[in-house]
Amino acid sequence: MIVRDEPATRPFLGSILANGDFWLAIALGAFILWAAQLTADLPAGGVGTEFGAGFVPWLCIGGLGILTTLLLMRSVWQSRRGERFTVDLSPRLLAKLGVFVMLMLIYGFAYLPFGYLISTGIFFVVAMLALGERRVFHVVVIPTAITFGVWVVFVHVLKVILP
Repeated sequence: MIVRDEPATRPFLGSILANGDFWLAIALGAFILWAAQLTADLPAGGVGTEFGAGFVPWLCIGGLGILTTLLLMRSVWQSRRGERFTVDLSPRLLAKLGVFVMLMLIYGFAYLPFGYLISTGIFFVVAMLALGERRVFHVVVIPTAITFGVWVVFVHVLKVILP
């Protein structure tokens, strides 16, 4: 549960250090730097297309970088206005997050043996159910549309070979 607190009376530095979005952005930034370092040696081409094995991780790193920058800017903006957000880490929320992390690990192991379409479609639906989504349209139509949309972009537009 996210609770919006009353405007803080503390100074700006204290306000930003108490902002959860600020620390989330810092953690994401550290993850991006780590991922960039891990993928720096992947070949840029050579698999029969313009985009090689190194393209997809850098696309993700770039997207995460942009979103992290926006999150950091939002946290600074909120702190300047005196707003603060706190998150209630209940056991139920932590259990949901734990299940989601386990599903991500299973998805990572299932990706190569089962391929993108099957593993992503199943992961998407099961993850949405695990996180509490129960509307049929959201559980069936949205994952199907996004999974096939991403597949079309990568395979037919970018000419990236997916498993």
